[in-house]
Amino acid sequence: NEDLSLLDSFYFVIVTVATVGYGDINLKEAAPLSKIIGILLILCSTVFIWMIFSLTVDRLIKKRVQLALGQKKYGYKDHVILCGLGRLGFFIAEQLYEKGEKMVIIESNEDSPNSRYFRNLGIDVYSGNALLPGVLEDAGVRKASSLISVVNDDYTNLQIGLSARSYNPDLRLILRVFDESMGKVIKDKLDIHLTLSMSALVDEKFADLIESDAKKPVAD
Repeated sequence: NEDLSLLDSFYFVIVTVATVGYGDINLKEAAPLSKIIGILLILCSTVFIWMIFSLTVDRLIKKRVQLALGQKKYGYKDHVILCGLGRLGFFIAEQLYEKGEKMVIIESNEDSPNSRYFRNLGIDVYSGNALLPGVLEDAGVRKASSLISVVNDDYTNLQIGLSARSYNPDLRLILRVFDESMGKVIKDKLDIHLTLSMSALVDEKFADLIESDAKKPVAD
């Protein structure tokens, strides 16, 4: 029994829990106000240190996760950006891989088996939404030669294409478009190099379009 007051007891509990210790200087004989201020300082410093530690660990883990998902800035030049890795995107990626094209694939489904397949081949797969700010820039759209968007929505493909064109006016765009009337508008009004329907995209010679120098819009 140390015959401590309630405030003294609380003070030594805080000192013990915070592992500050019992050094040569303590506030046992200090005025109550000093003890209260000392307790507050110990609590604030403990919380502050805990926050720094938590933020540091969170940043390290987040960075590792981002790298694992390919979420980094790519410094490639004259490469192809492929948006969408469904069945059609898988076929296109295989064709480009077989031709030795340098590419970055953007796929929103981070758990996609297709993503794992191409990562195992050494191809860069960025897990993210190409419509979100910064994703196309991370994929190196400013220095890319071509962008192919084959997600399962015509308007999303168009949005991605126009967004990419705003970064790189000379970028060659290949968009999957099911709506023929929409494809005609894109071809006539928006200066898209190639507006392709499903039937054109699955042609065996599709990958040759990437390498051609033709500038005339094509539509199916």
